[in-house]
Amino acid sequence: MNQKNTLYKAYLDKKKQSKIKDKMLKKYNISDDDKTIIINKNNNKVALFIWEIIGKIIKFSLYIAVLILVTIGATVLLNEGLRNYIFEFCKSII
Repeated sequence: MNQKNTLYKAYLDKKKQSKIKDKMLKKYNISDDDKTIIINKNNNKVALFIWEIIGKIIKFSLYIAVLILVTIGATVLLNEGLRNYIFEFCKSII
């Protein structure tokens, strides 16, 4: 009877340790696998939100700049007088 009691006690201790480990893994967002790295982005939501807004503004600005440059390039290629002026200007620089 005593041996059965100790085996059951060991089982309960192992189960308790497993629950504690699972809670710890969940609380700190840690993976059980040694080769897995988890990046937790939820630490500073305000800074992350601001960083995303700044990134979107920069991306939008670059798109607008590319569109403006493409429009200027198309205008120069299609307008013969302006195209000749640009070519003469480039020749005078070189």
